[in-house]
Amino acid sequence: MDELIATLGSEPQVVTATMSLLARQGVHIRKLRIVHTAAGQPALISAHETLQTVYSSGQSAAKLEVSYHPVESDDGRMLADIDTPEAVRGIFKLLYRLVRAAKQNGSVVHLAISGGWAKCLYWKERVTRRLQAPCKIGV
Repeated sequence: MDELIATLGSEPQVVTATMSLLARQGVHIRKLRIVHTAAGQPALISAHETLQTVYSSGQSAAKLEVSYHPVESDDGRMLADIDTPEAVRGIFKLLYRLVRAAKQNGSVVHLAISGGWAKCLYWKERVTRRLQAPCKIGV
């Protein structure tokens, strides 16, 4: 089974374009994990609503499991941005947990880190190294 873990900022088309690109390459994503910061920002709310609309109806809804995962601090607070050491720890732990769970289920993992999230590239690579399991990485 193929699984996509993607970051969501203000541009939902990054996620939909990644899904389309993977489909054109013959990759059929069955689980879509959306990683996001605190949902109170208007652009993020709009992006979230767009993805819910796109993936909650039609044929894709029957074949695709979608879940949303906020980045949190060690004490459980949702973080608004990845701009502090605490936030970097939060994103690392979240990515690690999601990739590890997918690999334990036998999934092929595709990671899509985009926009301002690209600064997490280092952590994305550390996650795959720590798990000693290959992931397909796209930025």
